[in-house]
Parts: sequence; C-alpha cells; structure tokens
Amino acid sequence: MKHLAFIIISILIFNNRLIAQNDSDVKGPEQGKIYFAPLPVLMANPSFGFMYGVAASTSVFTGDPSNTRMSTSLGSLTYSTKKQFMFTFKSNVYLPEDNWVLLGDWRYFDTSQPTFGLGTGPQSAKLAPGSGIEYEGGMFSDPVPGAQLAEFKYIRFHETVFKKLKEYIYAGIGYHYDYHFNIVDNLLDLEAIPPVITSHYAYSIDKGFDPEKYILSGISLNGMYDSRDNAANPYEGRYALV
Repeated sequence: MKHLAFIIISILIFNNRLIAQNDSDVKGPEQGKIYFAPLPVLMANPSFGFMYGVAASTSVFTGDPSNTRMSTSLGSLTYSTKKQFMFTFKSNVYLPEDNWVLLGDWRYFDTSQPTFGLGTGPQSAKLAPGSGIEYEGGMFSDPVPGAQLAEFKYIRFHETVFKKLKEYIYAGIGYHYDYHFNIVDNLLDLEAIPPVITSHYAYSIDKGFDPEKYILSGISLNGMYDSRDNAANPYEGRYALV
C-alpha cells in the first residue's frame, strides 16, 4: 500500500508540474493562481480491503514568483470495503519572499489496526507487570500469539510555523495534537474464564490511561535549512529539518 501511495503522489506531482509548466509556457507563473491536479484512488490490501476515493495536489505562488517558492499541498479522501474512512491533507506553504513557511499535516481516520505487545521476543506476548492479573508460574496472562486488532477513530493536527532568519535558514515552533478515541479492543473479553486481556488494555490500566481514548498534545522547536528550487520536485538544492 505504501508503494501505491508513493506512485499516486509521484503522478500527482508530475501532473501538477506539467500543468504549471504548460501554463508558464504561455504566460509564465502567476501569483495567486492555483494549479490543481486531481486523480482517482484505487488500491487494495488485506487489512483495508478494496479502497477507492480521490486524491489531489495543488500548487500556488503566494507572492511574486521571482522571489517566492511554489507552495504545495496533497490531500486524499478514501473509503474501503471494510468500512474504513481516511482523510489526509499535507501542506508546505511559502509566504511572500519566503519570509514564513507553514508545514501542515492534518488527518481524520475511522479505521482499524493490529497492535502488539511491547518487546522484541517471546516476552512481548506477556502483559505488563502491575496490571493486577496474574496466572500460575508468574505469567501475567496467557500469551497472545499474534496481532491484536483494535478499531478506533483518529484526529491529527500538526502545524509548524517557520521564520526566515537569513537566506535558506529558518527557526520555527510547532503544535502537535493526536487524538485516538472510540477505541474498540476486539480481543478483549473481561467476562471470559479466564479473562482475555490484551496488551493495549493491560498497559493502559497499569499506567492510568483510559483504554477507550487518549490525547497526545505538545509543542516542538524546529530548525530548517531549505535551498531547494522547488519543494514539490527539486532539481537542485539541499533540505534539512531538525
């Protein structure tokens, strides 16, 4: 699925560049004009089933094209035969004269994902100590041999604002918000004898988290070097983000 997504993104960037190039052959790039390239999405994998939807890239010059780089964004809206809904929107916006740069990553998922215990070996199939559930022989639960499916909804809002300090060098601050909610742990069965306790549930109870929802929220301090001629499809330049 990642390879298919990469192909879709590559086609969108290529189409978008062709649109901008063809238009520039006639008039040259124009400030404020939006170059838009939609594309249907068709893909399939075992976890999501058959997925269909639409993806689109947009490009625009917010300032004079002679001193402002092209701003780009990529969005997608998909639905699957397993009733999974996904919306993503990622943006890279250069304000006039590249004095400010905005990096965004917004998402909404109504989906499912297999989860696993912590660790890298057989111990990862055991639940965390302190969960209050213990079996004979020191085991905290019967081992869960494979993936533990969880259904959930997810909202992401990541936005970082950069200020140009001098040519190609930026400093910025970001806010990052991730909210998982309506979590349904499919294997969890507290009424069974013995109960079936998943790694996600045991860890949440042990650490004092609500097993049905939780939020990660915080700020970041960032440094960026960006000398690319075009952020969507650069021919030359360097890029680093810390």
